[in-house]
Amino acid sequence: MPPEKDDRRRSNRVRLRTPVVLIWVQEGNVHREATHTLSVSKHGCAVLSHREFSLGSEIQLENVTRGEMVRTRALYTLKDFSTNMIEVGLSFLEERPGFWGIAFVLSR
Repeated sequence: MPPEKDDRRRSNRVRLRTPVVLIWVQEGNVHREATHTLSVSKHGCAVLSHREFSLGSEIQLENVTRGEMVRTRALYTLKDFSTNMIEVGLSFLEERPGFWGIAFVLSR
């Protein structure tokens, strides 16, 4: 079945493992977790985490390689019970087309 128009991605995903740091505030305390991406796009990424974020949680994302930061929102979480790691989908809250240092092309 072809995807509905609203289900089409705004840009391609690229499998890329790059070091990142997740930064979030919980109960007034700032928390940080060093991790890595599983895939990236022009508008966000998927990362691995030890924490299961609530959908809509705001998370600062630091691209360690490039030394840049962007505000993101958690879109989904998928727990791998064999590793107890959680895949977290993050969407940028601001336009950052060069955040990953690669160009994205929309395929049709």
